[in-house]
Amino acid sequence: MSTIVLTSVSGAPGVTTTAIGLGRVWPQSSLVVEDDTHHAMLAGYLRASQHAEPNLAAVANLTSTPTNAQTVWESIARPLPTDDPVGGLRRKGILGPPTPWSRAGIDPRWGFMLALWRQLEEAGIDTIIDLGRLATPLTSTPHLIAAPIVEDADMILVMIEATLRDIAGARTMVEGLAEQMNLAGAHRRLGLLVHRGGEARGVAEFNDKEITSALRLPVIGAITHDPAGAAQLSDGVGQRFDKSRLAHSLSKVAASLVDAINKRHADDEEDL
Repeated sequence: MSTIVLTSVSGAPGVTTTAIGLGRVWPQSSLVVEDDTHHAMLAGYLRASQHAEPNLAAVANLTSTPTNAQTVWESIARPLPTDDPVGGLRRKGILGPPTPWSRAGIDPRWGFMLALWRQLEEAGIDTIIDLGRLATPLTSTPHLIAAPIVEDADMILVMIEATLRDIAGARTMVEGLAEQMNLAGAHRRLGLLVHRGGEARGVAEFNDKEITSALRLPVIGAITHDPAGAAQLSDGVGQRFDKSRLAHSLSKVAASLVDAINKRHADDEEDL
């Protein structure tokens, strides 16, 4: 059904934590792809219980010759703790590249990798991509995300806090990403995912309408501030995530994403 991309401007709130959580509550089988060299999935959620290889770099290498999604699913994607291969929803993940500089060999292969994720989609498996923090482009034109991702993803979500400092700090990068999406004719596939943790710290927060007005992007959903629930995803410890307030809010986000994507697909078909 879909390929969802998560990223942020400031590095907080945790993109990997959110991607893993979204993958756990997703209404279909899911694959979480980590394109972040901080290894948060391995060191945190998996508590360093598995080898760092194979990882996303191995997928990129495989695409240099004809391959298929089933090979990647079986040999590189690893089962996450809630994976249910016997009659239930599948939950797998692909670990991030081993070093920051190894991404240079990954970015040119995104078009081929996205084709693999689309093959999985046909088998009822949706992909959630963790891009980590947006990097400042080294070009005179906005190029914050690899072009194939911009062109192919069903939805790209920029995660932000609902505070003045985060909204003001995100404006330039969000505008640059919006320009890149507009140039690709993909502006309807960009939105905001808001983490509401300011009030817990005594910091005033903006509502969705105010955030949309400031950044000129729709708020697709909001994540509840729940450190205990997040700890299960970020460090593999703490309370049962499925019963947490964070899981409840992420389930709402998943439903909003499904609705938004289905609506856009229906609108696109009407335009044909």
